[in-house]
Amino acid sequence: MKPDIENRADIDLLMQNFYQRALADDVIGYIFTDVAHLDLESHLPIIGDFGRQCYFVPGLCQPGTKSVGGPSSASS
Repeated sequence: MKPDIENRADIDLLMQNFYQRALADDVIGYIFTDVAHLDLESHLPIIGDFGRQCYFVPGLCQPGTKSVGGPSSASS
C-alpha cells in the first residue's frame, strides 16, 4: 500500500514522479515536451501550490473550479 499524502513535500514528490514517468512515456511524452513546451522548473511549484490548496484548504477546490486562484465563480 502506498502512503497517504500528508503534506506539501508528499505532493511535490507525487508530481515529480508523475512528470518523470509522463515525459519518458513513448505515447504521451511528446505532449509535454513538443506541444505544451512544459518548463518543469517553473511548473512544479505552481502545481504543488494548487495541490496543496486542493488537499489541505477545506472548501477551496470544489467541482467546477476553473483556476488555481480560488473557487469557481460559476453558480451551482
